[in-house]
Amino acid sequence: VYGTHCRDLRHLVAGLQQNRGLTQLHLSSMAIDNVGLRHVASALKVNSTLQSLKLSRNQIGGGGAKHL
Repeated sequence: VYGTHCRDLRHLVAGLQQNRGLTQLHLSSMAIDNVGLRHVASALKVNSTLQSLKLSRNQIGGGGAKHL
């Protein structure tokens, strides 16, 4: 579902939901696909701290981008 970084992304999503200090996150080249991005986006709905998210060079199409 999340390319080669499935376990890392699941931990990251859980951490984003509880984040109180991280303001920038770079997830470039993590093999994140549309499904993975949907989960990241759902975590961001409860995260008011993150100000910058970089997602370049992933496997995200228009269907995944709409979740942001």
